[in-house]
Amino acid sequence: MLTVPRTSSGTLVYFQLRAWETQAGSSFEAAIAEGGKYGISNVVPMRTVAPPNTPYSPIGLQSFCLVPEPGPGALLLQGGGLWLLLARRRAEERGAS
Repeated sequence: MLTVPRTSSGTLVYFQLRAWETQAGSSFEAAIAEGGKYGISNVVPMRTVAPPNTPYSPIGLQSFCLVPEPGPGALLLQGGGLWLLLARRRAEERGAS
């Protein structure tokens, strides 16, 4: 349960869940900056309720999973590998002619 400041019971609010691996950082932003795994849900509207009432179900909330963001080095290696494969293929085509 989460307390939403400056709202009264029945107020329409919008939520988004964020999750991250805590080894990469103590905040969502820090985890992204360190290249850690993170996930973001879709934005879901909900009505607030006053305690001790049970909160409404988050209708429309879709599941998500933690996805590692590829670092610049990984992208560079992939690009270099692709370039080498294309260069080899072109060299083989020239040799076969």
